[in-house]
Amino acid sequence: MLSLLGQALLSLAVLTSLHQILRPDRGGDPMVRHVTMATQAAPFVLLVAAFLVGATTLDLVSRYGGDGLPLLYRISAVWGSRSGPLLMWA
Repeated sequence: MLSLLGQALLSLAVLTSLHQILRPDRGGDPMVRHVTMATQAAPFVLLVAAFLVGATTLDLVSRYGGDGLPLLYRISAVWGSRSGPLLMWA
């Protein structure tokens, strides 16, 4: 379920980014900019939340996270593989 939500958010982020590229006349609209920024940040926030709650249904969380880790280490585990930082910078 979380992986489908993450993929949907990534797809929405790509679509809103393409909208800003293809429609530069509307790209200056503050609402469009805020929606684009929110859809780009949402997948990373979802991944951090998955680490915080220990959603082991996600492969990345089951490999690098754990219920026995303190809060700071759970948040830091997002950067444990290449997927977390790439998602943040994408």
